[in-house]
Amino acid sequence: MPFIFEEYAGFKDEWVSETITIRDNGTFQQEGLFRVTQNGVVTNDPYSDNGTYSRNGTNVTFRFNSDGSSATATVDNGALIVALDGVSLIYRR
Repeated sequence: MPFIFEEYAGFKDEWVSETITIRDNGTFQQEGLFRVTQNGVVTNDPYSDNGTYSRNGTNVTFRFNSDGSSATATVDNGALIVALDGVSLIYRR
């Protein structure tokens, strides 16, 4: 991080940070920050969500309380890997 989603003259959209806290009780907390810079004006957009997760072998499914959506991930060699729209997000401790 940061990861630049889009950038062109006078505009930049970036993903600055994200943390996922996974608890033993089957719940998780997600927090992060997006930042948009337009003509030199910076706008920070923090976000957070939480929910539940289940694990089956190396597969993990997250269910978000905010909208009921879900996301899947794989645990591999100590990392949590989420495939999202053709991009692999790799989370490490």
